[in-house]
Amino acid sequence: MPRGMETSRLAILLRKTIDQTVTPTEREELFGLLADLDNKRFAERFLSAAWKDFHHTENVFSPQESTELLARIMASHPALENEEPGLRRLPLVRYWMAIAATVVVVASLALYFFRLSDINDASPTSLADAVRQAEIEPGKGRAIITLGDGRTVLLDESGKGLLAEAAGVQIQKLADGEISYAAAAQHDEAPVEQHTITIPRGGHYQLVLPDGSKVHLNAESTLKYPTHFAANERIVELEGEAFFEVEKSASRPFKVVSNGQVVEVLGTKFNVCAYDGSDIRTTLAEGSVRVSSNGGSSELLKPGEVAVLTKGSDKFEVSEVNLNMELAWHNGYFLFEDESITSIMDRIARWYDIEVEYQGDLAEKRFGGVFRRSKNLAQLLESFQETGLIEFTITERRVIVMAR
Repeated sequence: MPRGMETSRLAILLRKTIDQTVTPTEREELFGLLADLDNKRFAERFLSAAWKDFHHTENVFSPQESTELLARIMASHPALENEEPGLRRLPLVRYWMAIAATVVVVASLALYFFRLSDINDASPTSLADAVRQAEIEPGKGRAIITLGDGRTVLLDESGKGLLAEAAGVQIQKLADGEISYAAAAQHDEAPVEQHTITIPRGGHYQLVLPDGSKVHLNAESTLKYPTHFAANERIVELEGEAFFEVEKSASRPFKVVSNGQVVEVLGTKFNVCAYDGSDIRTTLAEGSVRVSSNGGSSELLKPGEVAVLTKGSDKFEVSEVNLNMELAWHNGYFLFEDESITSIMDRIARWYDIEVEYQGDLAEKRFGGVFRRSKNLAQLLESFQETGLIEFTITERRVIVMAR
């Protein structure tokens, strides 16, 4: 086995020993690896780092207790029980001398973590435990509407029915959870106000605009819109991601203004992904749309095409695209195809409202897969771990991504 793969495997076995999930076969494999001096040194560094991460400075066992523990471990090893007196004695002595210190520390850590978990639930032994203790859940219908006068309406805590009345419109929460704007009885002379719907991390929401157009907003997104659209055009401003189903009106084009571009349609279905600091992606599902940049570049899209406006550029790159992948979030899925772990974790972080930290060289790690967005975070991360390329630990709401 190449040295890099050998140390990676050793790290996995040491971690499983600490977590008390190692099998008898894996324990035998660990003993074999620790017979090598370089592997023993690696194990010592690994365990030293584990101590520092755990913020513990006192000895768990006294020297006498450690000696007794090692004796019990040695006595339980089948190779020793079956050994004939005098046969291969020196190799066995060297074998155990090479691993004695490491095995004691590993066993001590394992027992210490096990004891502590009985006292303090803050040290989870699995991803599932950590997710449960931190109360990390998939995103749900969460949003805040800010009215023109500064009042706010918290939608996830509101029951169905009339939520507010402002500027000649009634804002209602429908039975399916959608928010709808409908004209009030006397609205002709009402002033136009700008309203804003804000979707936090860990949320999404569906909105019916005053003209009947529908918008599905993804996590960490904001949409600004008027209580009444003008007679000659309909303009909204988006930061984040949203799927639009625009009501047709030949005399009133619908425009979505994002950072650096404008999407103009008459009536169609399309997705705009325009998170701050990222490239802007406009994907057409039905009909036709025209995208224009602030620099004067313009492209007309056909269904199944995406226009990408790279950050810092004013030129679009248009190409055919997999609609299932581009619209997966709208349909309740994560869909990854040969994608970097950092790109994947960006989306996961928004949906589960978590922070992400990276350790090790992850640049070449790419993954694919399809997951329901309703899936528990632990199940999703475990699916990636099963590839053997990556592993995760969770502390409160921070997920640490480590290369294997």
